[in-house]
Amino acid sequence: MTLSDASSNAERGPFRHAATIYDSDDGFIATVVPFVREAVAAGEPTILALTASQRALLASAIGQPPEVSVLVPGDHYGHPLSALRANQAMFEGHLRDGATRVRLVGDLPHGDPSTWQGWARYEALCNHLFAGLAVSALCTYDTRDASEDILADVRRVHSLLADADGHHVANPEYLEPEAFLSGWAGTAADPLEAGEPQVTLFDATPSSGRRAIAGVAAAAGVAAEGLVTAVSEVLANAHVHGRPPVTFRVWSGPGRVVATVTDDGPGPSDPFAGLYPPSPDSLSGRGLWISNQLCYSFAISSGMNGCVVRMVGQSPSSTE
Repeated sequence: MTLSDASSNAERGPFRHAATIYDSDDGFIATVVPFVREAVAAGEPTILALTASQRALLASAIGQPPEVSVLVPGDHYGHPLSALRANQAMFEGHLRDGATRVRLVGDLPHGDPSTWQGWARYEALCNHLFAGLAVSALCTYDTRDASEDILADVRRVHSLLADADGHHVANPEYLEPEAFLSGWAGTAADPLEAGEPQVTLFDATPSSGRRAIAGVAAAAGVAAEGLVTAVSEVLANAHVHGRPPVTFRVWSGPGRVVATVTDDGPGPSDPFAGLYPPSPDSLSGRGLWISNQLCYSFAISSGMNGCVVRMVGQSPSSTE
């Protein structure tokens, strides 16, 4: 099973995708500890991608069972698409080795509304990609650092919610991934966009976009190569598949660059565009897939105002 041949089965198969939404350390313990204890009792390999403080809370309640392996969330959740590939490899490896079920407890990045769109799409794509795998995932969301808008998305992308006793109950707000991605307008503008853009190009071409983004990225201290390629691909795509005018804008701050490409077209008809590689015989789609992987954050939004593709480049030091 690969990202390109992910199951489209709406029944979700054996994959169980739950969220715990809590507002205190006690709430975290009450919802996460039963999940891990059940896995340990069943001998199921369990993966934790939690913050240091979350791991300390969990260890205070159950110690450190040998069945539990630990990942650093800052590394594991560096990019939505790389996290999907890493999870797929881990899950399939454990299942090939004889595990009857694999469990993951993960704390995804959810404190920054301007980058949340990539992780919301990640959560929805998990339901599509892992539908046929015997995996139980519990995603942790602390209301103390997650906005109401983000929590509303969380409820739409998890078929199960943990109650106060740690039981997983059906979530009536859940949307199938196609419905969530097709109807979702969650492309929050980056805070940098509150100011005037440093670059505005009307009827922008790939070559003019490459030159502009390279100069701004260099001045901001952001690696330009990936952004240059992404901007070029997206602008070319807008001219082929979109409708004029094609407008390119760039904003920057220390260690961060935001670029948008806007056209008057309806945007991609495929809600999964840019989220997994196209089939080998497809004549289009590779540009968006490549661009998504080259940016710190990448999002496509379509609506009454046309199609907007937002690309963010960020230096590693500014994410620490």
